[in-house]
Amino acid sequence: MLKGPFSFQRSLLLNLTLVVILLGLAMLATELVTSGHITKRLAKAQATNAIITAEERIVQFVEAVEVMIEVTTYRIRKGLFQGQWLPEDLDVYFQAVLASIPHVSGIILANADGDSYFLLRVGDAWKSRISRPETWGKRVRWREWTNTNPKRTESWREIDYDARRRPWYKGALAQIAEKGANVPARELVHWTRPYKFFTTKQPGVTGSVAVGTPDGSRFVLALDVLLEDVSEYTRNLRVGQSGMVFVLDGDPGTNDSVLVGLPSDPRFREKADIQRYILRPPQELGGPVADFIADVTRPGHRDQGAPVEFHSGGEKWWGMVRRWDVLTDHPLWVGMVISEEDLLRGVPDLTDWVIGLTALILLLGVMRSVQLSRIYSSPIEGLVHQSERMQRLNFEPSEPVRSNISEIRLMATTLERMRQALHSFSSIREDIRIARSIRRATIPEALPTLPGFQMEAWSEPSAEVGGESYDMVNFWTALRGAHRGSAGQADGVAFLFFDAAGFGVNTAVKSSQLRAIFRTGVRLGVDLPNLAEQMDHYLRNDVTESGPVRAWFGLLDGHDSRLSSLCAGHETVLRYVAQEEGFLYLEGQSSALGGEEGIAVPHLQSVQLVRGDIISVVSDGVVDALSPVRERFGLDRIKQVITEHHQADATEIVEQLRQALTDFSSGSEADDDRTILLIKCV
Repeated sequence: MLKGPFSFQRSLLLNLTLVVILLGLAMLATELVTSGHITKRLAKAQATNAIITAEERIVQFVEAVEVMIEVTTYRIRKGLFQGQWLPEDLDVYFQAVLASIPHVSGIILANADGDSYFLLRVGDAWKSRISRPETWGKRVRWREWTNTNPKRTESWREIDYDARRRPWYKGALAQIAEKGANVPARELVHWTRPYKFFTTKQPGVTGSVAVGTPDGSRFVLALDVLLEDVSEYTRNLRVGQSGMVFVLDGDPGTNDSVLVGLPSDPRFREKADIQRYILRPPQELGGPVADFIADVTRPGHRDQGAPVEFHSGGEKWWGMVRRWDVLTDHPLWVGMVISEEDLLRGVPDLTDWVIGLTALILLLGVMRSVQLSRIYSSPIEGLVHQSERMQRLNFEPSEPVRSNISEIRLMATTLERMRQALHSFSSIREDIRIARSIRRATIPEALPTLPGFQMEAWSEPSAEVGGESYDMVNFWTALRGAHRGSAGQADGVAFLFFDAAGFGVNTAVKSSQLRAIFRTGVRLGVDLPNLAEQMDHYLRNDVTESGPVRAWFGLLDGHDSRLSSLCAGHETVLRYVAQEEGFLYLEGQSSALGGEEGIAVPHLQSVQLVRGDIISVVSDGVVDALSPVRERFGLDRIKQVITEHHQADATEIVEQLRQALTDFSSGSEADDDRTILLIKCV
């Protein structure tokens, strides 16, 4: 071990040499540590973009069908198809419908007697079929024509066909039996699992809906969607030179998983080849897709939504598959595979550069330590700082490193290019996805129960995901801090409703921390004023640039039906008084949490709830929601909905509020988070 004292030159030489060596090691470590992460993040970014692109296309397929079902359902409800239908009239209407949606091959209309009308498009030709099983038996009437020759030719055939036995017919009736006939048509649409159509034997899915007419009749309307169009899109969706996108029906880890969207493959040039592989297990496809499915289905290798490294054909590949609930009756799985060579094409390998530059700077530092001490000190510190930030996977811009030394400038340029390359693969969508995931985790999976009360809540995040959330948790007066498994019936329920300023991941994390403080305080028996003070202290002292948090705290005692509440900056808390059939505002107002001066906590407001009383807490995103003509939703509409439906249960009241808000805003995307919390005394 060297001992001093040293001359200035020797000391400077040793220290500068040490700094250069450390810098080189840091850069090498960064290269080694980040290279694996870069590849995985590249794979995830490529897969996410490709999967989202495929999902958006499938959404267009589905939405076009559901819109046409909605329009046709409206006409049926208005009495367009009452009584005995005339094929001539149905041909004209449904031919126009099919002409407007290329990926729909056929439309079926059936009544409760099994009578059905079916219009089929085959290229330029059209065929319509009328079947009446209870009248004609197995005989069906066919009509055929083309766009160039509209004259119909008619014939009779023997087909054992009864619409009432088809899955789309049964599914549509099950939907309306479960949800009722008064819900919007889109919510009643039933989508079948992929199958081969009865008439054409082509693979597809059917969307159907049951609808009633003014005279009390009931019809089932169904549209056949060809899966060839989905495969046509996924086959032509290119990701690099080797990347392939595919769509599965059924969990890839089960035996009933089948292909509904084929990947790009030279085998799929002919229509017959495409139809042969649609609805077949992905393992029969072979190649990277089959190898990827085999790898992710192995025990311990399943990680939905994360890239997976696997080998196919002696090469290293990356793949990712994600569940997608676009169809309400069953999920689809969208996936992508790409070779690592293709994935890293165009990304420079900086290892040799880092090693060479480190050695060169070390040599120059030893030779010219005295002369370059001041020149090196500042830029080297900057480079070390940037390297440390990149080791922490922090790729945000920082103060640029400036130097007249070409080697340091080259190193700085190399680091900056690396940072820019890594930063370009992060996206706002990823930030929003993470924020949504965190926010979902703060929403209770199951609401607590309390005899004599009904509790319901609904929350919808905005596009940017704000900091609004709620929580409900049971409390036991005699067992604070103890395990609840044997505590018996809870003494009451504690409520938290808050809106933290800001958007994105940081705000979502702050919201989850507030929820944790709330739950801990309830478990430990902290009263509401002290709990509010603890949250306020946390926001003002432990959170940087937290911003105000408007909140409402509630404590519902199940023994005497008394609600104690505290409003911290949140004003829209209404009480519907059943005996007076009117509304009161809950008082006990205080300033928002996290302010500069701290909150001045007032005494709790305590109200005695009786049968029929309703407490509603709504967010600004509900009250300030705008219609297409820029009119506010307002508190008066909330009061009106509660007044009209005050005899319904809490779930129905919240659903009516949500539906009223959707109708008012014409289904437009929320500019701010929307949340409704409702308590009803029964």
